[in-house]
Amino acid sequence: MSRAVYGTWPAEFLFSESVRGICVKLRNWYAVHGTIEVIPPPAAMLDSIRPKVNGLEHDFEISDGHWRKACFRLLDSVAPAILVHRILPGEDGFLPDLEGWKDNLNMLPDEPHRDYVLEHIHNTRQTVSLMPISALLGHSRLARICEQLCGYVARASEGLIHVYQEGFFSPEGESLWPHCPRHRLKTR
Repeated sequence: MSRAVYGTWPAEFLFSESVRGICVKLRNWYAVHGTIEVIPPPAAMLDSIRPKVNGLEHDFEISDGHWRKACFRLLDSVAPAILVHRILPGEDGFLPDLEGWKDNLNMLPDEPHRDYVLEHIHNTRQTVSLMPISALLGHSRLARICEQLCGYVARASEGLIHVYQEGFFSPEGESLWPHCPRHRLKTR
């Protein structure tokens, strides 16, 4: 058993004041909603980070070639830097309220990419979520790593990136909903 895979950390640790206090404030989570089911290889995900982060390693619990819960951590750290979770249709937490999503997206009817985002969410075959935990790398560096990991997974799974309190983005980081041409993620 790996030493710090997402599912092995007790909730009281993950959501304690000391841990929440060091999470990235504006982007508490990232998700990629992929329209094809692909299992992103941990090594390829790590290789997508530019520039490389010395000592950053992946800890993925792989069973029969599949993974569901994982983390990225610094080599000398017991605590994870980023928790990763892969969720498939029918599993707990997979797009639990599709009608609610539609209602939220329809609140801004004039958005140019609204119908595309709605169709994409409807056709989602897997969601890969990332939750930054440790600020050992610095908040802006951690955010950049999450954006690059999301970009890689989105390109591999034909996905859209969904960022907490920010909206939906293309695999290349273009703002889709709400659309803001100057707001981009750095996905490469």
